[in-house]
Amino acid sequence: MKKQESGLPDMRLKECELFELAHVLRVRPVLKEKQKDVVDTSSYVRLWSFYEDSERRLLILLCRNESNKKETFLVRHYQLYQKAIFKEIPWFQGPIRSIQCMSLDPSGSWLLCSCRDKYLYLLPVLALILGAEEVDCPPHWENNDLTRLPPHERKGIATSIVWWQQSLINTHICILGTQLGEIVFVDLHKFGQTVFHTSVEGVVKALNIVQDKVHGTCYLLIQTECGKTWKLLLESYSLQRESSFDISISDGGLGYEMLSQQSIPLHSLLVPHQDSSSFQLEQIRCQVA
Repeated sequence: MKKQESGLPDMRLKECELFELAHVLRVRPVLKEKQKDVVDTSSYVRLWSFYEDSERRLLILLCRNESNKKETFLVRHYQLYQKAIFKEIPWFQGPIRSIQCMSLDPSGSWLLCSCRDKYLYLLPVLALILGAEEVDCPPHWENNDLTRLPPHERKGIATSIVWWQQSLINTHICILGTQLGEIVFVDLHKFGQTVFHTSVEGVVKALNIVQDKVHGTCYLLIQTECGKTWKLLLESYSLQRESSFDISISDGGLGYEMLSQQSIPLHSLLVPHQDSSSFQLEQIRCQVA
């Protein structure tokens, strides 16, 4: 870093190529020169979901064509050092099975959709692209077709959905938010059984799962249309050990105990335990200076 005549470092920003915009998908047709002034509103992206890790990316667009009222998934899958794969997957026609919200699982293999008929649909999107043998399929799920889970206990229309892979009992949980402020937890391994529910004030706008690997906590963030944000603790490692835990230090050993994550108990919202006071809804209040 260069220094100015005053002796202070030169803090001026310099031009750096951090990213590049690339056109990878098109929903609407390319217009001719004479049609440049015409705005095509027949096809548009209604919902989307995205997954990315160090080796691959998966983009799913739910596109709607107003001229024929059809909805179609447009999928782009890219794997490192390979050519991107594009696939078009048709969806049911008719308003009763119109998708309200959707979410990918943490591995980017399954797409979970909540429809107006209050059913949940599991789409094996990665298996449809790479083949069924490339994807692990839990019992009662279909890896070559849709898996439909029956309606669950909720009154409002779903507005947001997120997929939570619960660590303690190793199960997949669908968390739904509705127009009435309902927060419903559905076990995808138990045929859509509701395992927990709570509520907030207002319409649920967005649900997000935030993990703190340093402190071993996992939170659900709930945003409402009225501008409020709530947090709900889902999982937490506790440093409190049981009184029966026996600590033995050999002669000449260290004068302290080395704790690993495996020796610290993990508490979950879905598993009953003595102290449940931490697993309560808490509003996040922003302080304006």
